[in-house]
Amino acid sequence: MDPVFTEDQIKQLNEEVLHSKTLEGEDFMPGLVGMNNLKQTDYVNVVLQIICAVKPLRDYFLVYKDDSELRFDLNGIMTQHLSELVKKVWNPRNFKGHVNPHEVMQAITGASHKMFKIGFQKDPTILTSWLFNSMNSYISTKKKSSIITDLFRGYIEVSAEALVPSEANMIKPSKTKKPFWMLPIDLPNVPLYKGETGVLVTIPQVALDAVMAKYNGKTFTDDTRAGTRSAFRVLKLPQYLILAFKRFVKNEFFIEKNNTLVTFQLNDIDLSSCKICVNVVDVVNKEVGKSYKYSVIAQVVHDGKPESGTYKAQILQKVSGKWFEIQDLSVVPIEDQTVALSESYMLLLEMQ
Repeated sequence: MDPVFTEDQIKQLNEEVLHSKTLEGEDFMPGLVGMNNLKQTDYVNVVLQIICAVKPLRDYFLVYKDDSELRFDLNGIMTQHLSELVKKVWNPRNFKGHVNPHEVMQAITGASHKMFKIGFQKDPTILTSWLFNSMNSYISTKKKSSIITDLFRGYIEVSAEALVPSEANMIKPSKTKKPFWMLPIDLPNVPLYKGETGVLVTIPQVALDAVMAKYNGKTFTDDTRAGTRSAFRVLKLPQYLILAFKRFVKNEFFIEKNNTLVTFQLNDIDLSSCKICVNVVDVVNKEVGKSYKYSVIAQVVHDGKPESGTYKAQILQKVSGKWFEIQDLSVVPIEDQTVALSESYMLLLEMQ
């Protein structure tokens, strides 16, 4: 079944909370439905839930129709199946209160040449970057612009110089402009002291603006292998900004999870106060010193140990202002405080 949406129906999704019933009489809300875990595909489910939560991208897929000669391209097939899934998630006439992402998963497996497949858990940040690259590549072949670029692409400037002053003659300073789909965020090292049970006595915390200081153009990161140190400066922030927190650290023996809690407010997050947008020229709009305020609309949370944990999504229902947690087939309401106190793995911000 391929639902068809009119402009009035899409407008209705933005103005009121819809309540529907399955064939068995169970209640569900379009846009907040669970997805089958096909065996270690929870990392796929959370990325799909994030995509469904971005209104302009959702609206694009609700009316998506591909009649081009390239529609049988692997990326074209994947994009088509993704649009069909978004339509099912938001369909008020669903037979069930959940959807099966099997067709999308098969298309992703094919287009990625089995990089992502059933039975093998992967990092959702890697899947997100790959999906954006693949969809952007396909959509931009049909049109001059791509909605993926319009919504998610930002730019940073990377300034590199020699790590050791004595090697400055061999490594010349350089500045490079690079695009990004998401900003990787380093977390402070986990304190070494733990209690008798081996668990941290207190969970370390750090403010969002503190970890964002990496992108102020003045904080340097050392790369001992390359013999350089680099500073990062934001040139353009996108309408939808994804922050990817580096929680897994691989050492010589095992992978350790960093449980540091990143504290943030849900609304009026002014990234210019982090000094990452001061004296910045927007490379698209040519605006200087623009104030960037964002709101949190979704996040991915990792629970458990690195090798055996699971992913879940927390989604804001914008019409009601209420938050919901979706873990595979489970959909439950949660308080705002739960969102702010969760160990965020991916944070999705919307420009106000």
